[in-house]
Amino acid sequence: MRRSRAGSLAEATAVCADRRRRREFVTTPLKSSGDTLRLNFDVNRNGFIKVELIGQNGRTLDDCDTLWGNRLDAVVTWKGQSSLIGRPAARGGMTIRFRLRSAKLFSFQVV
Repeated sequence: MRRSRAGSLAEATAVCADRRRRREFVTTPLKSSGDTLRLNFDVNRNGFIKVELIGQNGRTLDDCDTLWGNRLDAVVTWKGQSSLIGRPAARGGMTIRFRLRSAKLFSFQVV
């Protein structure tokens, strides 16, 4: 597992990850006052992206609605809900785990 070097999240943080097999990476704790996570990505056929907010009940990889296709501004949802429960980023930071298979993640943003 690899950690990104992003330290804080004012409004947007850029990432580029190209994974042909299933892989994961985890951010360092990020701070933001936003309540919705948005991604810019390209997922190949038979691939996917899932997202977890580590330490947030209800925001696990298993609960994440699978992301497919090529999207510039996709909202991440968990069982249909997009809110980052309790705004963990405003309370001292949130750590995000990304799981990718045959996907490129270009950026993510909390708004």
